[in-house]
Amino acid sequence: MIHSLLFALPFLLTVSAVSTKDISTAFSQAGIIPNVVPIFDATAVLDVVYSDPSTLKPLTVTLGGNLTVQQTQTIPKFFVKPASGDQEYVVAFFDPDAPTPQNTSLAQFRHYVGGGYKAGSDGALTNNTPALTEYIGPGPPPGSDPHRFFLPSQPQHIELIHTPSYLILVFAQPSDFSAKAPSILNATTPRTNFNVTTFSAQLGLGAPITGTFWFTGPENPKDASSPSGTPTSLKGSSTAKPPPSAAPSSARHLRLDVLAAITGAMLAIVVALV
Repeated sequence: MIHSLLFALPFLLTVSAVSTKDISTAFSQAGIIPNVVPIFDATAVLDVVYSDPSTLKPLTVTLGGNLTVQQTQTIPKFFVKPASGDQEYVVAFFDPDAPTPQNTSLAQFRHYVGGGYKAGSDGALTNNTPALTEYIGPGPPPGSDPHRFFLPSQPQHIELIHTPSYLILVFAQPSDFSAKAPSILNATTPRTNFNVTTFSAQLGLGAPITGTFWFTGPENPKDASSPSGTPTSLKGSSTAKPPPSAAPSSARHLRLDVLAAITGAMLAIVVALV
């Protein structure tokens, strides 16, 4: 499962608190529609719940929020509401910014695809079929921008910094999906240059019924490989002191002369007293 929210800013909306209209609006304002998904009008709400690695407590992904790499290394749980108990679902998780927002030559990168999901009474999706693409968590490379997206309380004023880093879509699964999908997507299919629209068309999935997205930056964005070239550490550069031996030799000689004069004066006093 995936784990916790980094920087849960107060103006971000948790998925469980948003409506289908909120999701569609956020996707549109973020440029997911039409740049990643040409058509999308959410008819359900998706909750993605990770397990926080530090507290082991459930963590619900925030729509347009931030997660760390460590928080996303195990597969999360998915909840869809409303959902039909008779309907099967397909879940696709991918990165439209691979390897970075500045260079999308590997996009889309497929992190997970699974089918045969059914919803329980609480909307929890479970399946008993092998994944078409096994889950691997996000791992943006050093030097990549931290992919932030700010979603104020007024959706029409969304400020887009970069396109979303990580995107999960849920589709209604057609009856022939299990028979056709393995020939199109399997363990030998490269994860890079995936196209969710082509995948959907090949298998007759249609438009997604719901989805969510979040942002994840590299673990150490300011390392030696950073485009800015900023060093990782300049420890001691402002507090270093010269060693004692660095004192000028003329000063040492002056101190010796003074000491000799004092010693001579003291000897003269002693002789006079005698």
